[in-house]
Amino acid sequence: MDIKLIIQKMRERGMSDDEIRKNLKELGVAGAGDALGASGASDDKPVGFSMTSVGAEGDEKEISVASMIQKSEGTPLFQSSSSQKLEQKLDDAIALMRALQDVTKKVLQTNQEILLRLKK
Repeated sequence: MDIKLIIQKMRERGMSDDEIRKNLKELGVAGAGDALGASGASDDKPVGFSMTSVGAEGDEKEISVASMIQKSEGTPLFQSSSSQKLEQKLDDAIALMRALQDVTKKVLQTNQEILLRLKK
């Protein structure tokens, strides 16, 4: 396997250069520091882990999570009418809870007035 590809995979998984050097030295790779510098330390590839996506036809595609996040910046993760329905239901529930709170306050006030009348 190509050392540059190994280093690239390690970087995609979020390993620092020091960790990569240490791992390569443990594996006995000669010139680990040189290989690390030559592999393009200034790559603009996002750091993070990646996933393998398997399509309906069985084709595999590696997806970087960091690139998915960059693509989706500014857009909601869930775009569906169900989120709008959920938001409406939450608003309705909050309104009902406030109405219930008002009714409960009125009941407490009425109970206090009754108790005050009974004391007299």
